[in-house]
Amino acid sequence: MSINKEYSLVNDLGFLKTGVSKFHNTKKYYATGSIKGETFSPEGEYNYDNRPSRANRDVKEGDVLQARMMNTNKVILIDKKLDGSLFSTGFFQFRPPKELVIPKFLYYFLSSKFFLDKKNSLCGGATQKAINDANLKKIKIFLPSLPEQQRIVAKLDTVFAEIDKPIATTEKNTVNLKLALGEIISKKIKEISLKAEMKNLGDIAEFKNGINFRKSLNGTPVKILGVGDFQSNFYAPCDCFETVLLDGDIRIDDEIMDGDIVFVRSNGNKELIGRSMLVRNLQHKTTFSGFTIRARLNNKELLPEFVTHILKSENVRRQLIEGGNGLNISSLNQNLLSVIEIPILDLREQQDWVRIFEKIEDSRDNLKSISFKKLQNLEALKSAILTQELQSGAA
Repeated sequence: MSINKEYSLVNDLGFLKTGVSKFHNTKKYYATGSIKGETFSPEGEYNYDNRPSRANRDVKEGDVLQARMMNTNKVILIDKKLDGSLFSTGFFQFRPPKELVIPKFLYYFLSSKFFLDKKNSLCGGATQKAINDANLKKIKIFLPSLPEQQRIVAKLDTVFAEIDKPIATTEKNTVNLKLALGEIISKKIKEISLKAEMKNLGDIAEFKNGINFRKSLNGTPVKILGVGDFQSNFYAPCDCFETVLLDGDIRIDDEIMDGDIVFVRSNGNKELIGRSMLVRNLQHKTTFSGFTIRARLNNKELLPEFVTHILKSENVRRQLIEGGNGLNISSLNQNLLSVIEIPILDLREQQDWVRIFEKIEDSRDNLKSISFKKLQNLEALKSAILTQELQSGAA
């Protein structure tokens, strides 16, 4: 039986403080909101001087990162594709010493229930609770020998690959369902458009691009709606907006208001470009990042919910692709948005169509909920196996 030794995560396993050395090219930047499961969508690409202040981690292949926030599991093992990228200070980072720990073993440990529960118990903060470096130092890890680590990693890789097959099937079925229901909505919108008067979005809305805010330790707290907040949900998840402190000399000239529609303007993941979201029930002063465009309706007779359903349709996606010279659209602009055609109906008809769209989306959400529960059960199985193997390695 191997003898396991206790180590400090921070003191012994290559913990890296924040800080980026001067670089002369541009680098893709990933915030915590950039990570959605296995999908990585950069917030933008920056040089050393214009990068956001939170873009203060420079990663290398083999590094292991995990999100600091409470109740958040966004563990990352940096591969060749992510090598050299910038990451947010919302992550803590390790460069594992080869003589002590295999990076994939540390990756598995940082995603384990044991670690996540310990991290959550040590999180603090007045607004968004997160673990700081001082509390991270309190977490210990028992490491088996390198051969034993390799055995555990190989077993987990094999078992997880088998569990990932039904996970992939469930996710594929969910996507196919979304496409099928999206096609139903597209047909409904075509039905409306054949009978209604059509107007360009530029005639019924005012646009404004977001700006890139510099951040500091002192200044005015503000919520910023960024690309990472755009989910498949209809309304903006206001509590998820990143809270930052703006420099004292920056004034917010344009705040987000209820009823505004916000679009993804640019992003490393081109599938997100043009995605729209309706803002409702704002409770905080909120503005929008330089990677988004805000549209504010100037026609009081139009329901923002109706217009947003039209804008979220595949019909509009096709308009944007065609206007953007094909599938290689890399950035949305106001000219592209201004020529999107919106059907003009009376208020009662709009309300009727909103109910139809919402009924279709409710059906989609109910079926997605069933798929989500199935995925939760499969992930719980992975967690149980992970805990068992790590405990056996520490025995």
